[in-house]
Amino acid sequence: MKTKILKLILIFLFLFTCPLFSQVEINDEFFDRQWYLYMSGSESTRADIRVLDAWSRTMGNSNQKIADIEDDNGYPNTYHPDLLDRIILQGFGFTGEHATNVAGLLVANHNTIGIAGVNKYAQLHSYTHIPMFNNGLIKLEMQGLMVIKLSIFHRI
Repeated sequence: MKTKILKLILIFLFLFTCPLFSQVEINDEFFDRQWYLYMSGSESTRADIRVLDAWSRTMGNSNQKIADIEDDNGYPNTYHPDLLDRIILQGFGFTGEHATNVAGLLVANHNTIGIAGVNKYAQLHSYTHIPMFNNGLIKLEMQGLMVIKLSIFHRI
């Protein structure tokens, strides 16, 4: 009897306190093409990060900071409608397509255009070199940049 009551309590808590997937609505025009974020299918055929599962719990927050180090790929296009007010450039240089694409994957605004970023609230700090002064990566972490993404290419 105690086991049945416990199961009923757990079911009640799950149904009425956990957000359901249907509560996450994404209206970006190309979200259905972002198969790497979410794709339907069986567990054995899916190749996505199941972002709707994560978004049903949290969509991130504005206190989260990401460092994007591009190494000769330029900076993201800060005037792109999906990236407005989301990027802090660390230095100066040219706008790069790769950097803009990566920035979109990480922090694109959820709106009716383009794609949906994994964390629609995070702040992206964009670098074009690895800041090696004073143990650069450690310094980035001390500045509150907890997620660090590197794109390093070597030309032959």
